[in-house]
Amino acid sequence: MIIPDEIQIGPLTYKVFTKTPLVDGIQVLRGQTDHVKEEIWLDSALLEDQMAVTFFHELVHVVDTIGGTHFGEDQTEVLANLLMEATRRNNLDWRKPEVHEEETND
Repeated sequence: MIIPDEIQIGPLTYKVFTKTPLVDGIQVLRGQTDHVKEEIWLDSALLEDQMAVTFFHELVHVVDTIGGTHFGEDQTEVLANLLMEATRRNNLDWRKPEVHEEETND
């Protein structure tokens, strides 16, 4: 799965970044969301599936914050795993479709 550089949720656009290690104080994290800066951070050392499910986990945090739903971490994890599974089973990805301009015969 290709992780997008940014994603729009409701009226907000969050930029997505990676770095290693991703640390909050002394705690090593797989992902982190900064709602003030509208940024999602992912640990670039994660394997592809770990990166994807972590992205969805952070995405659910964004949806939760914007929607005011107050999900707990357990609910966030379940939703992230379901989104990951739906993406995989339906062959969805984040690549933009190629744009082909129509040829005109003037």
